[in-house]
Amino acid sequence: MTTNAVKVIAEIANAHEGSFGKLCKMVEIAVESKADAVKFQLYRAKKLVAKDHPKYENYQIKEFSEEEWIEISNLCREKGIEVVAEIFDYESLIIARKMEISGYKVHSTTISDLVLLKEIAKENKPLYLSAGGSTKEEIHLAISTIKKCHTNEIILMQGYQNFPTELPNIHLNKIESLNKEFNLPVGIQDHVAGEDEMAMIVPLMAAAKGCVIIEKHFTIDRSLKETDYYSSLNPDELKRFVSLVRKAELTFGSDAFELSEDEMAYRNLLKKSIYSANEIKKGEKITLDQVVFKRTLQENRLTTDKLNLILDKTAKENIPADAMMQLEMLEK
Repeated sequence: MTTNAVKVIAEIANAHEGSFGKLCKMVEIAVESKADAVKFQLYRAKKLVAKDHPKYENYQIKEFSEEEWIEISNLCREKGIEVVAEIFDYESLIIARKMEISGYKVHSTTISDLVLLKEIAKENKPLYLSAGGSTKEEIHLAISTIKKCHTNEIILMQGYQNFPTELPNIHLNKIESLNKEFNLPVGIQDHVAGEDEMAMIVPLMAAAKGCVIIEKHFTIDRSLKETDYYSSLNPDELKRFVSLVRKAELTFGSDAFELSEDEMAYRNLLKKSIYSANEIKKGEKITLDQVVFKRTLQENRLTTDKLNLILDKTAKENIPADAMMQLEMLEK
């Protein structure tokens, strides 16, 4: 299992075009990109759409057999990449059980299929629940149903499949509202146009908003304009994207107020201390116009926040100009 702060799931969806060879190649690409997981969509066309549906034959072409899915999951295990399966029907769930996957994804069109949802939840594995296009009531009901089956690792996925998603429709602010409303971690299922520079930037912004999962489509060659190409990255782009996420993670740091060693070094170098602005005679009272604030590397200094300790105090000795002020120079 990944230990990264932000988990990157490389989304294949139907970009394999029903070719097992292409599917294997895409797994290799995901592995080379160093994504944490690869996601497949498992469905039976006859269970997904009616025969009169315009995409029925298309879905049939893109189906894989149980044997092929098990073979591809074995390949993923050999390569050390996790498998997330998006399940659309019970028959596909049975196949997924034999694949030894690491987590399940529930599509927004399946969120209200409580019968299937219960069966998936019984697997007691991480469950990525798509919140896109779903009402608050539907999400609450789905979460309640899942928790009754003793699956507690639920991640809500913000975003919806409008290819490509226009920037004003992304609504990154929903990340925080979903987290607040449901008290669950949130991820983003990103569908920004693959050729747009924002395809790299938006998910990083989502991570800064608190997203713990980034689901990113990729393809072998976007210029071929095959299935799901709109929001897909090319192999070199996916590799660069994962690298950017890993670099972005380094900026998260700690939410504690304790100063790090680097901050202490910065503080010691740049914080100002109190110096005499001119010569101060013994017996004189220290006034504001008699002091100046300067950076220094000397130790045992009085920083500017200690000014109240010396103002209106009497000098018990002659203090030369440009001297670092010390409490010992003053009458108590």
